[in-house]
Amino acid sequence: MIDVVRDTEGLMLAFAEIFEQDFDRARISRTAESASETTRKRLLDSVAPLTLSPGYHDYAHHLIQLESEHEAGLALDVKSLTSFEAAGLVCLSRARLAFKAKHPPCSACGALQPTRFAPECDACGAKFQRRK
Repeated sequence: MIDVVRDTEGLMLAFAEIFEQDFDRARISRTAESASETTRKRLLDSVAPLTLSPGYHDYAHHLIQLESEHEAGLALDVKSLTSFEAAGLVCLSRARLAFKAKHPPCSACGALQPTRFAPECDACGAKFQRRK
């Protein structure tokens, strides 16, 4: 049996899957607003499924919740925070940075892009300049 709280590599993969799936669902919801219900359902069904054990995703969601509470201004009780949770929050930070590097924000509107090689913003249509 794998000890999920100690498997930082698996946890990084779980965060990546969660971020990608949320990004895809949000993008599909935006672009399919005018589509029929069956088309929207078919598009949402095309989102890549989670591949890891549910334990990884449950623990990843727990860590995301801890981070959200901290960012909302709630004080984390350091005495009740385990070393595994602290290490998991570091993994979460690293995974979020990797996701943002893969999906950089538009300089005009801030919307995340499907790829860092996109020629223009999906949300506002701003053209991106490429470095030579």
